[in-house]
Amino acid sequence: VLGFLFFTLLQYSKNPFVSIVIPYFVISIPLGEIHVASGYVDFLFGLIASVGVIFLFLWLEKGRRVFYLAAAVFMLGFAGFIKANPFALFIIPFIVTVLLVSLRNVKYFLIVLFSLIAGFGLLLGPWFAFKGLYPWQIFGSLKFENHMDAFPFLFPVLFGEGNYNIFFFGFVAFLLTLVFKKFSTRHLALIGLTLLTMCLLFASFLFSQYGAYLKDQTTFNRAMLTVLPSLIFVVGIVVHDWLKIEKIAAEKIDVKRKRK
Repeated sequence: VLGFLFFTLLQYSKNPFVSIVIPYFVISIPLGEIHVASGYVDFLFGLIASVGVIFLFLWLEKGRRVFYLAAAVFMLGFAGFIKANPFALFIIPFIVTVLLVSLRNVKYFLIVLFSLIAGFGLLLGPWFAFKGLYPWQIFGSLKFENHMDAFPFLFPVLFGEGNYNIFFFGFVAFLLTLVFKKFSTRHLALIGLTLLTMCLLFASFLFSQYGAYLKDQTTFNRAMLTVLPSLIFVVGIVVHDWLKIEKIAAEKIDVKRKRK
């Protein structure tokens, strides 16, 4: 997965620095290294889902349907077979993002919508039907409970324990920078996808019986690993594009000065 991530970034940016930095942030997550050697699959799910996000990015960038199909396979198929709860968090933002991007053309929108329904039915329908025959929970049993009192626990978990390296300090700076930047369609789609997924993840702990796991800082940390690889990829791509635009603008200014 990390090799695919490296190759994709190198092919896109033509900049080895960018290709090294983003995979470095993924593999240097201390909590991820711990869970790789455990029986939990949250980090594995996060890596598989990030491949789906990468294909989604390539679809938005190049417009080729094969990338959209690959994104759907990874998000609907592979990620769905690994773990159902984080899949439920990812699938809503993924479908919303894909449909919103496709709205520019009614025919294309209908094709995408049909392919999502067909893909979900063909790839996951039999699996969920099989699970339904047994007393297994498909998406868990969420119960509404107000745990907003657990909200302050987010700050030491994300910033104070070193579980995620320095990423979230950079992420806050990234969010503050959004106010002053212009966005392309692919930027809006990728940022919206990851932010909506994060908001749903936070809400699943703050407004359900899982709030207790945020307070004791156990399950929440594992759940963050399902989102983090995709988040790192999106932030890295958007920042790279911003730097590239600024570099081109600076070169144009230099050319004008030389002409004068």
